[in-house]
Amino acid sequence: MTRSSFLGSQIIAKSLTLVVVLVILLGARLPKCCFSEAFAIPEAKALLKWKASLPGHTNALLSSWRPLVPNGNNSTNSSSQYDLCNWVGITCDEAGRLKNITLSSMGLQGTLHNFNFSSFSDHLHFDHTNNTLSGIIPSQIGKLSKLSYLGLSINQFSGNVPFEISLLESLQMLYLDQNSLSGAIPSDIGQLRYLTRLKLSSNNLTGSIPRSVENLTKLTILHLFNNSLYGSIPSEIGKLKSLTKLVLFKNNLNGSIPPSLGNMSGLITFYLFKNQLSGLIPEEIGNLKDLIEIQISNNYLFGSIPSSLGNLTKLESLFLFNNLLHGSIPSDIGRLKSFIDLPLYTNNLSGSIPTSLGNLSSLITLFLYGNQLSGSIPQEIGNLKDLAEIDLSYNHLIGSLPSSLGNLTKLTILNLSNNSLYGLFPSTIGNLWKLVELQIPNNNFFGYLPLHMCKGGPLERFTAFNNHFTGLIQKVLKNCTNLARVRLENNELTADMSEDFGVYPNLDYIDLSHNKLHELAYTRKATEKCDVYSFGVLTLEVIMGRHPTELIAYILELSPSSSSSKPILLKDILDQRLSFPMLPQVAEEVLHVVKLALACLNVNPQSRPTMQCISHELMTCKASSPDRFQEITLIGPTVDEL
Repeated sequence: MTRSSFLGSQIIAKSLTLVVVLVILLGARLPKCCFSEAFAIPEAKALLKWKASLPGHTNALLSSWRPLVPNGNNSTNSSSQYDLCNWVGITCDEAGRLKNITLSSMGLQGTLHNFNFSSFSDHLHFDHTNNTLSGIIPSQIGKLSKLSYLGLSINQFSGNVPFEISLLESLQMLYLDQNSLSGAIPSDIGQLRYLTRLKLSSNNLTGSIPRSVENLTKLTILHLFNNSLYGSIPSEIGKLKSLTKLVLFKNNLNGSIPPSLGNMSGLITFYLFKNQLSGLIPEEIGNLKDLIEIQISNNYLFGSIPSSLGNLTKLESLFLFNNLLHGSIPSDIGRLKSFIDLPLYTNNLSGSIPTSLGNLSSLITLFLYGNQLSGSIPQEIGNLKDLAEIDLSYNHLIGSLPSSLGNLTKLTILNLSNNSLYGLFPSTIGNLWKLVELQIPNNNFFGYLPLHMCKGGPLERFTAFNNHFTGLIQKVLKNCTNLARVRLENNELTADMSEDFGVYPNLDYIDLSHNKLHELAYTRKATEKCDVYSFGVLTLEVIMGRHPTELIAYILELSPSSSSSKPILLKDILDQRLSFPMLPQVAEEVLHVVKLALACLNVNPQSRPTMQCISHELMTCKASSPDRFQEITLIGPTVDEL
């Protein structure tokens, strides 16, 4: 090479270097769109084409999606025509390339039929959650090869989950829940090895859970609940050691709970309720030391509650109700100091209530009803100072109530009905000033009902029928002004008509029948009016075909000096099994007898007629009635009117 040739080559090389440097320097000053021109044009045109296919209302929601220059301009092939990165829902990277489309909760309608997925191969985030999009999910969605997030939840998509979704190998989050998707979960779903969250819940999916899920080792959340999936839970699911939430409830899954679930050491939430699972609760569940909630109720599980559950010291809720479990409640449960809810109702559990339950200092609800539990209620239950609801009904519990129940000052519901409890009702129940519901029927309690039950005022429902309670009703109920339902029948209670019963504006049912409410029993005074009250009750019971409890309660609410009251239609109190009297004379006689009976129930005993007066009145009939029997109203007469 000659010297001149060599010098020429050096000059050319330096010139090329200078050109490159100038390009770089100039490029730093160019707008981002100039770098992404090749990308912006096809992406923008694809989005505008999809927008044009949407209904008018939705189209208006995307008003920012438009060219910057009018159609027909010569610069239609320039990226400067589209300000893509400023369109609503569009996010670009630093180079101006479109990366994310986020159109969640915008009220969009329409379909994805005209969405050109091929134009978005570098797209990372596709979120159309919480809209009203419908139709099928196009198979072309599999062309979003770099997609990491796919959110189509809370829409109206139908059809199958396209198997092409399994081709999105970079996908980390897949949300298709709350649609109307049907068919099976793609069998190759396990190809999504980077998936951390999978939500297919609240659809119409059928078939079994694919065994390929074992490959989703990075998965932390698996939501398949509220579908129609069937078959067994694959044992391979135990390989998902990163899983924190396994939610499969409300399906038709059957078979047993695989012991391999005990390998999911990171599991926090475990919901399998409302399926058709059977078999034993595996002992291996005790290995899941981070578990906070277990809900496997409403299945067909049998066997005993594994004592290994006592290892789950972070557990707050254990929902095992509505199964076929038997055996005793393990005392190890008393080690679960974080417990908030313990509903074990409607099983076949037997034995006594373990005293160790008194250690569950955070417990709020204790539901053990509908089992075969026996023995007494442990005194230690009074240690549960945060307890708000107790239901131990429909068991075989015996013995007296522990006075420590009075320590549960946050209690709003206490249901001990249908047991064999006996003895005096502890006066400490009067400390439960937040009590809204007290149900103790069908036991063998005796003595006085607890006083001061309503010093806080909230008691609404009080049932104590079929016991042996004695004493005056008024002393117990007088201040219970919020009562809506009272059942005290079949006891030995009395009442003193000289005392006010109180006012109960919310009362819609009361039954005091089969007690000692006749005049002599509750006044202990033998007068000529003693039998009149009983005559009135008996007469009304014959005419009404039932005990006149509600009618008597209404009368008791009236002032003794009241000369008028809300009219009562005669037709409403007659035995509804009988036809109304058609003859005027018969109607007059019925009306006269009813008015006599009501007079016998006058709140003031001195205002009641004597039996001699009643006998005389029955021999005559001076009542008159309107032409229409259905219009006859009743207002109880006083003695002077007879």
